[in-house]
Amino acid sequence: SARVSSGPWLSLSCGLVAVMGLGKQMQLKSRDEVDDRVYRLHYNQLQNRTDKFALIGGAMGAPLALLTKNRSVAAIIGAGVIGAGIGVLAHVATSQKQS
Repeated sequence: SARVSSGPWLSLSCGLVAVMGLGKQMQLKSRDEVDDRVYRLHYNQLQNRTDKFALIGGAMGAPLALLTKNRSVAAIIGAGVIGAGIGVLAHVATSQKQS
């Protein structure tokens, strides 16, 4: 059976994340703007809850790749990313509606 290499997809996704991070960094012009952004994220309870759900989902998803035939690093990372996404969906599904 033909096997599809995950290398290009992993490289593409890492590149996209780097570009997104660089784009956000370029929007913040001064140290005060960076400090303000960090402060707002640190004390935003909804963002902190999202981060916890994503972390738990990723931590649960990554080891599941070890149960498959493909136990490569890319498969483990991919399962972790899928788990993190499912964690965020769980957060959205269970969070109270903000008025």
